[in-house]
Amino acid sequence: MLTQIEVKNFKKLELNLSFENRAIVFVGPNNSGKTSALQAIAFWEYGLKKWVSQRLEKTSKASKRTGVVINRKDIFDIPVPSLKILWKDMNVRELTRNGKLSTKNLLIEIFLKGKSTDNKNWELSLGFDFANSEACYVRLLNEKNTSTNDINLALKENIIYLPPMSGLSSEEYKLEMGTIKTFIGQGKTADVLRNLCWYVYKENEKQWYNLVKIIENMFGIILKEPILYETGRIEIKYKEGKNEFDIINLGRGAHQVILLLSYMYANNGTIILIDEPDAHLEVLRQKEIFRFLYNEALENNSQIIIATHSEAILNESLGKADIIAFTGKPHLVKSASPVLKSLAQFGFENYLFAEQNGWVIYLEGTTDLSFLQMFAKKLNHPVKNFLEKPFAYYVANQPQKAREHFFALKDAFPEIKGIAIFDNLGEEKLKNF
Repeated sequence: MLTQIEVKNFKKLELNLSFENRAIVFVGPNNSGKTSALQAIAFWEYGLKKWVSQRLEKTSKASKRTGVVINRKDIFDIPVPSLKILWKDMNVRELTRNGKLSTKNLLIEIFLKGKSTDNKNWELSLGFDFANSEACYVRLLNEKNTSTNDINLALKENIIYLPPMSGLSSEEYKLEMGTIKTFIGQGKTADVLRNLCWYVYKENEKQWYNLVKIIENMFGIILKEPILYETGRIEIKYKEGKNEFDIINLGRGAHQVILLLSYMYANNGTIILIDEPDAHLEVLRQKEIFRFLYNEALENNSQIIIATHSEAILNESLGKADIIAFTGKPHLVKSASPVLKSLAQFGFENYLFAEQNGWVIYLEGTTDLSFLQMFAKKLNHPVKNFLEKPFAYYVANQPQKAREHFFALKDAFPEIKGIAIFDNLGEEKLKNF
């Protein structure tokens, strides 16, 4: 499992995070860097395997461990038209003056630290050096302090990036596990779902029937055993009432859950990077899938690192997972603190909104916000920019609710500002407030 990650110069990320849980949740608004953080971990894993495949020898010394070429088209987890996009602000070189003007390559630096299943610590830092739009070089950093033991332990970590489900192919033929992982890395989850189910069914029938039971409880359907035909085609049907249908008839939400379950069961002891596991799922099932992933990670010696902006998953993970807030500089939220436990009654997303905005407005209902935005625009009032993306909390005509909510926020953020606007409270409520 991973216990620390540091990232420099990768896209717009500057990370320095430590965690000790088998469940990590990256939360924050869109375009805040959550997916990029998952990609950085996957990039490190690919870089390590690429470097080891061409450089690591029993008799080699650190000083001889030179860079290894990585081709853009081989980085399936990060599809980009040019590798230059991976560098922060697309700056790949900098000017230096050491008596004379010269250029220096800017490296993407990714450092990971972890702990093996037998509690042995390891750490390893990789540097990525831009060559051109189609290729870069990967090399070990801090070679003198990197032991062969660190490299071997890091190699044992099975890291996989699992993007949201992208539909389902009408037909699927048996693939080897290595090919399945390659397809997933390419984002071709639509081509491997039946294969993953087949592997779970053949390798561990108990886990297959656990999967069947979970899907029945969540969606009210019964998955039938996968069938492998002589042609290599895999067929899976499900029973709903008295009728049987091909699995392609299921909705995206069901496909997404089956993908997550089957992959986790087929790869025990894996570090799974999951981008938006809540995709295609309604609120109740978002909570259910997080609970399952969390419990299975603990039971199967796996680690899950989830990127989400689901309020349901956010609140469900409170007190269970290490929560990393991607608001401002990404940082660990101490979810066990009394402040956040008291704030949890209002929804943990309030913590993120407060941190992001720095102020909150209390209104009776959504129409009040619409009126304020319209008036500000009509009058060209300076407040109109603040009302475009406000942190609005609706309390009807109960000012005491606004008071309780605001002071819960203020415990976490002493500098937060608040304003409450009501139509007509009446003299009695004003006295109590």
